[in-house]
Amino acid sequence: MFAVIKRYSNVSVLIIICFFSAFIALYNGITSTLQVVHTIREKNEYVYRNQVRATIFLPKPISPQELLMLMKDVDTCNVVLDNMPLYFDQIDNVFNPEVVLKQNEPFSLPSSERIDSLKKFSLIASETTIKGNKKLSINGITFDIQNILDDKTYPFVNNLFIINGEDYFYIFPNRIDEQDRLYINIYSNKNNVYSAYTKIQKSLEELIPEARITSSDVITRENIFEGVFNQDNVIFIGLFAFALLNTIILSYYWVVVRRHEIAIRKAFGYTNFSVIVLLSKELFQLIFISAILSIITGISLSFTQIQNFEKFVPMAIGFIIAMGIAVIISMIIPAVYILNLQPSEGVKL
Repeated sequence: MFAVIKRYSNVSVLIIICFFSAFIALYNGITSTLQVVHTIREKNEYVYRNQVRATIFLPKPISPQELLMLMKDVDTCNVVLDNMPLYFDQIDNVFNPEVVLKQNEPFSLPSSERIDSLKKFSLIASETTIKGNKKLSINGITFDIQNILDDKTYPFVNNLFIINGEDYFYIFPNRIDEQDRLYINIYSNKNNVYSAYTKIQKSLEELIPEARITSSDVITRENIFEGVFNQDNVIFIGLFAFALLNTIILSYYWVVVRRHEIAIRKAFGYTNFSVIVLLSKELFQLIFISAILSIITGISLSFTQIQNFEKFVPMAIGFIIAMGIAVIISMIIPAVYILNLQPSEGVKL
């Protein structure tokens, strides 16, 4: 390894520098990608697999009792009413809670315990939002905090409140009197949400024939590749590609400088393949030095990001694959030059 550097010091150092910058870019790209993957995995663990958003258009106001009656035949899925404002006496803010009209499944939430049902005059709330309160009051009615969600670990539940529809309309009996449309979400992890939607539609036709309901699919799981190709990774990939381009140029120059040696080797019986393998091994040694230096530098800059073994393994695999790709790409043009170089040129040069 060091013999290669000693014999071709200038080009070798330039190759190491180019690949060092390439692997630093790659390191940052892999760590940021793994972070995104980890976040998405956590979020997807606590989202419903199936979801339909529906809009109910009303020709006349509907009472809370009629709205709850619409859900009487829904025996699967959870049905939640959207965009219902809520103000707590102790917290100076207005929230839009999940108002549960029907619960047939446990809530899909990052909770320390399974939440099979929501107790009467109880709330599920995020830890930061309740600000240490054990109870909250709404219009003078006291609610217990049945379950507290850790929104520091799981930021996607920040500002989340879940309340029973019966409790909500007990406090705000006239909240939907003037509304001409209502927005509901149908959630499930194991059942057909459209079956529940059809039952609501049928009940609505019987209860209010002039009303209508429409639905649209809602994507509940993020595509992991959206995280992989975020803005930061595009920059890192661009830097890696730029470093590879520079290395291809340097590798070609490195081979041209050694054309006399290569021609003599061919004259003494070396095949094109054996020469390419020899130079690839030497190039791999230089790339290996660059990878080690970049890993040490990267770890020193962001040690906390790879303490988890689960994150380190894919990172190591990514580096090994990248090193192999780098060698192959860097040797494409030099290999063509080697194939065209004649043994007789060793005498001329």
